Amino acid sequence: MGCCCSSDSLILLFCGLTGAGKSTIIGQIEYHSFRVTNPTVSTEISYAIYHDRQVEIWDIPGHQADQWMINRKLANGIVFVVDARNRKDIQKFADNALQILNAEDTTDKPILIYINFAAAEKAISEEEIRTLLKIDTFKNQNILIQSCNAKNGDGIIDGYNRIMECIEHQ
Repeated sequence: MGCCCSSDSLILLFCGLTGAGKSTIIGQIEYHSFRVTNPTVSTEISYAIYHDRQVEIWDIPGHQADQWMINRKLANGIVFVVDARNRKDIQKFADNALQILNAEDTTDKPILIYINFAAAEKAISEEEIRTLLKIDTFKNQNILIQSCNAKNGDGIIDGYNRIMECIEHQ
């Protein structure tokens, strides 16, 4: 049986609760445009390019948060997606994300947090995310935060380029 991915490939692990916008953001990265997506049932792998390198983007379904921890070891970088309009489930997201952030084997991996729909009325703010995830306690870890809009693409490529630059300079 062969290896699952080329040694030249980079892996980005996308994590977030159901409906956060992971698949739509991945579509913006992959196709540079909005595409209608269906709820992700099982892990899906998409592909993008960064500086002539293939990037495998693993979309972990929101209902499989236990897979976040299992797959984190394979990733070169981890991307969290938060729907800033969903205050009801923010603590559930934070609890799952903190498991990864607190894991010893992720301290050397760049982390990107996309705050999807950050411009929406009554949206969760970047400061609230920083507080919930205790970002200031991770002094030696490269944690990036990017506001975005999955539907119109605002901020998505900027965030992708930022995390890929961090991975490239590891």
